[in-house]
Amino acid sequence: MPNKARLIIWTATAAIGVGIFVAARLRSDSSPSNINATSVLPTSITISQQTWGDEYPLTLSGLLECESDSAVVFKANGKLYAVNGAAKNKYGNTAMPIEEVWKDSAKIPGAKMNISGVIDEGLKLCH
Repeated sequence: MPNKARLIIWTATAAIGVGIFVAARLRSDSSPSNINATSVLPTSITISQQTWGDEYPLTLSGLLECESDSAVVFKANGKLYAVNGAAKNKYGNTAMPIEEVWKDSAKIPGAKMNISGVIDEGLKLCH
């Protein structure tokens, strides 16, 4: 067989092999085990006195969510509460103030309970 014919056959065989490899690789990348983990992480969690114990700073159980721009909101009884500054900026007066459901501190008269844990948990949901 002349050298030119061998080169053509070798090139065609190599191209087919590369095509099969690429097709198999693309197929395996779309399997569930290769999906980006952030695409399946929750964007909301239910929080309550029962799950948090005595440190729970709110009077209601509800859904804690992180929305775009790191806006942490709390949803309970059909109402939306702005938990952090980003949520207050996003919703303005259309969201209920979190102070309406924020418990008073039993340790410090006139102060509220520490709400930073709720904010931190909400920000963990941002991804």
